[in-house]
Amino acid sequence: MNIQSPIRQFSLECGYTSASIRERIYSRSSGGDHEPMAGVLLYTAAPDSEGTLGGLVGLGEPKTLGRHLDQALEAMRLCTSDLLCAEHHPYRDSLTLHGAACHACLFVPETSCERGNKYLDRSVLVSTVESAELAFFKDFAEAMPKQAITARTDEAASHAKPVKSALTETDELVDYCDERCQPFVRSWADRKLPLPVVGFELLDGGRVCAQAELAWPTKKVAAVLPEGTDARPDFEKQGWTVVDATDLPNQEKHLRELLGV
Repeated sequence: MNIQSPIRQFSLECGYTSASIRERIYSRSSGGDHEPMAGVLLYTAAPDSEGTLGGLVGLGEPKTLGRHLDQALEAMRLCTSDLLCAEHHPYRDSLTLHGAACHACLFVPETSCERGNKYLDRSVLVSTVESAELAFFKDFAEAMPKQAITARTDEAASHAKPVKSALTETDELVDYCDERCQPFVRSWADRKLPLPVVGFELLDGGRVCAQAELAWPTKKVAAVLPEGTDARPDFEKQGWTVVDATDLPNQEKHLRELLGV
């Protein structure tokens, strides 16, 4: 029996390395007064800081065990050493006692394997790239359709509609600007005065040379934050009037004259 693949699979979740998990196979053919028997025991004989025995036992729950066996069988279908691994024949080589098995797919530390990695063959369980005749789980992999399946669009489905924001234009404007300017911008908008552009970038020859927190481009008026005063010369060079963005409430009269409102 190929128990190595479940050992590898279990080691991914139980906390133990594959070298810490061991196997014991129980089997008996029918005959006389004896009933046939088949069983596998996976255990660890050295509990330590690597994991917990409870973690290994928990993987034996029916639903969990089934999932891991499925994943183990799926992992056995291909090997990183294929085609060489799948084509290996024990009798032809007369060197080893295993078929389609190697360190890349089935082998575990020999102290973990009751038979020392002998008598292993992926081909007796699942179909490999070399053979599918001996596989016990021939129908394990889902058959691929011979014809391509084309999905049809449901014409009755409604088209996606843009989600409308619950925020007003004023709310969005206030949200975008610096918090020191927010009271002024909201008061300015409530009185239906011309709204500024937030984060205006001044261009010079196609490149951004300066930035203003608030700006009225048609009137060439810019409000610059104190930490951005180095932008003032670039604006003034292009004929802009620059004011302090944090002192707008005190400059409202002057600002309205500049904007003509």
